[in-house]
Amino acid sequence: MRPQLFSNVQIFDGEGTDPYPGEVLVEGNRIRAVARGTGPLLARDGAEEIDGGGNTLMPGLTEGHAHVTSPTWRS
Repeated sequence: MRPQLFSNVQIFDGEGTDPYPGEVLVEGNRIRAVARGTGPLLARDGAEEIDGGGNTLMPGLTEGHAHVTSPTWRS
């Protein structure tokens, strides 16, 4: 599988910062590069470019709605 380059996306990185415009290069199941800004930022050599249309790109989640800080669950 060739690398995938996600362009024209709002990046939500899960680190507590606001989403920002940028590009993300993925190879296999690894993020290889992240660039902030607009326009061509990362090398496209051999990558399949996916135009995100300005939508949000975020890390994979196993359960996107869970309230993991909720005190109602205990082990």
